[in-house]
Amino acid sequence: MKLIRHILLIASLMLPLVVAKAQTAKFDYVFEHYSTDNGLPHNSIAEIHQDAKGYIWVCTWYGLSRFDGNSFVNYIMLPGDFTNLTHNRMLSLDEDVLGYLWLRTYDYRLYRFDPMSEQFVAVPDELEGFSGSNLKVTCFHSDRSGNAWIAMPGAGFFRVSPDLSVQKIPTGVPNAIGSDIRKI
Repeated sequence: MKLIRHILLIASLMLPLVVAKAQTAKFDYVFEHYSTDNGLPHNSIAEIHQDAKGYIWVCTWYGLSRFDGNSFVNYIMLPGDFTNLTHNRMLSLDEDVLGYLWLRTYDYRLYRFDPMSEQFVAVPDELEGFSGSNLKVTCFHSDRSGNAWIAMPGAGFFRVSPDLSVQKIPTGVPNAIGSDIRKI
């Protein structure tokens, strides 16, 4: 019984120290709110990604935006410009090992964006038996070798190499097999 009293006495003496330590803990978090007032092209955001160089890339409902910690640079399609974007609403992005950003737009098209040249390239523009409007990318992924893997309903599963050549996977198999891929 004496042992239990000693343990309770020691615990009761230490309890105020534990509570005091918990109350003095500091959290050094700063929350910043960014909006169109700060340079974003739209307040609705679909995805955020930090690239290998530390830039924050934001997929918005009105274009792609790069944040360097101070300001935003926006990449959008404007009437009369020469970009090959078909839609400004960006849904998702991934970065490959070469530093390219792969983006899927609201109309299910896939683009590779080169941050150095600030150019968008539509991928793929055409595949055998398919073209433009019925090429809808539902999911994609960039691997460690610089390939992009894309799935398109009804068309199948494809690998896009760093030189933008497209190969159907598996080759020589009828379109019905592997044509309904939902996640990569």
